[in-house]
Amino acid sequence: MKDERAKLKVMRSLNGINAQLIYDSKTVVGRYFKNKKGEKPSDQSFKFGETFGELIQKNDFNKISFDRGKSHYHGRVKMFAEGLRKSGIQF
Repeated sequence: MKDERAKLKVMRSLNGINAQLIYDSKTVVGRYFKNKKGEKPSDQSFKFGETFGELIQKNDFNKISFDRGKSHYHGRVKMFAEGLRKSGIQF
């Protein structure tokens, strides 16, 4: 486990969510998720948060700082954060 907190930068667009885990000015994990038709975007964001949380834990990070940028903390951004929390990430 690392001593310092890594920064999770989240960027939301109309079509999906881009998430980057940044530690020591380098991207450790970066993924883009594009919404699919047929399922609610908030539910898809929650599942993406769970899988991204597992990737973060594989890289030895349990505590992060959550940077949502200009996005408000509701809807898909909030569901992504809830998925991260369910996978065991603290912020």
